[in-house]
Amino acid sequence: MTRSLHIPTVIFAAPVFGLLCACGSGGAGTDEQEMEIPTVVIPKDIHAIEVGYDLPVTKDPGQPPQDPGTGSETAADPGIVPDEDVLVPHDVPFDPGVCIPKCDGKDCGIDGCGGKCGTCPANHECIASSCICVPDCANRECGDDGCGSDCSPGCAGDVTCLPGGKCAQSGPCSSSTTLTCASSSSTGDNGWSGNSDVMDVYSCSGVPAHGPEKAYLFVPDESGDITIELANSFIGDPPEFLNIYLLEDQGEGCSANACIAWNHTFIATTVEAGRNYWILVDAVENNTGGFYLDLDCNWYVPTDG
Repeated sequence: MTRSLHIPTVIFAAPVFGLLCACGSGGAGTDEQEMEIPTVVIPKDIHAIEVGYDLPVTKDPGQPPQDPGTGSETAADPGIVPDEDVLVPHDVPFDPGVCIPKCDGKDCGIDGCGGKCGTCPANHECIASSCICVPDCANRECGDDGCGSDCSPGCAGDVTCLPGGKCAQSGPCSSSTTLTCASSSSTGDNGWSGNSDVMDVYSCSGVPAHGPEKAYLFVPDESGDITIELANSFIGDPPEFLNIYLLEDQGEGCSANACIAWNHTFIATTVEAGRNYWILVDAVENNTGGFYLDLDCNWYVPTDG
């Protein structure tokens, strides 16, 4: 219950100096009086107090304060010993260390009490207390920017955008080793120094092969059937990420757009004499491994010796 404290007015009158007039019934007094104006003095220990607040009058929790309205003692709160100049509300405990966070309408940012209103997810930044998606196209030329749009400039036509944000390349081969029916076997590694990484999606498969590739040029001296076999460099199947691709020159040179056959381990097809063909061992992921490649021409008969 809120109580109002009425401050008693304490007046200290200074001595009055002067002559008193003893007047009769028939005459008016003519003597003048000299008096000092009374002075109001408020003791220093009485403070201005707002309605609804108690004035603590003691620092000793064992001495209950006096109720200024009735003069009776009130129960002391042993847990609160305020300073003389602190006004304590009846219904609110005095606790200057309490801080109420202010996070209404905020996704993130500071709460005003040394904490945060929230944490933004990946690809987001806290801007004006809201989580804003920031596009991430660093080292990317296509694909998702992380915020639902595409990175620029994008890929032309039907060119595939690879998972790493690069547009698929189709060649031409930057280097190649020549194979003939007479020297049909070769060992190699698709990632050897000097090999290329310019073939990413072949027209005959549609499956991205964006790892490095090893290229072989083959120009048959006769028309006929050939087989190409890919094996492990020692024995058994080749690494699972390696495939063989056969390209036929259609006026574009060594191009992934001129692919006529592909397989993981074996290709059998017919070739035309004098035409350029490229046999590529390529990786479907950015990985390298050793292999053994064998070319067999049905018209070639090895000679003894």
